[in-house]
Amino acid sequence: MKRVRPQNLQAICTLFIAMGLFFFSLGGGVPEARASQKLAIIDAGITTNTGATRLFKLELAETPAQRTKGLMGRKTLADNGGMLFVWPQSALRLFWMKNTLLSLDILFFNVSGELVYMHQAAKPFSLETISSIEPAKYVVEIKAGTAKLLGIDSDAKLILKQPLPPAR
Repeated sequence: MKRVRPQNLQAICTLFIAMGLFFFSLGGGVPEARASQKLAIIDAGITTNTGATRLFKLELAETPAQRTKGLMGRKTLADNGGMLFVWPQSALRLFWMKNTLLSLDILFFNVSGELVYMHQAAKPFSLETISSIEPAKYVVEIKAGTAKLLGIDSDAKLILKQPLPPAR
């Protein structure tokens, strides 16, 4: 076996570092870089305790990278804005607020669009686990206080105004 000389080893290491920085700058293979791309916006409604439907423009988080990033780092959110998290199947969903600057209402919906759990005013930067309690396929994050203000309660339903692409 041929022995690598130290000066060759340094050149090889420098080459690998340069290649890594090049691919990193392109976002190749880096989920976080792809997750920062602009997300699709969908129109959705949530029914209230009076039967009214409140309309929202929700950013769609349909991939693992998009769901992982969520609304982390956001400084503002429109009053009718938020994020819709979609998974391929229903399961117990766990959220936290690490690196999330805004307080949020987090609404968990089952495959039929029925609200199964709501956590109001989740605290920014909290590492507390927020659980859906029951299996959920969809999760909506909106500005804290919006659910109470609009009368969204345990009878709420999620109404998707357009077909969603298949979640990954």
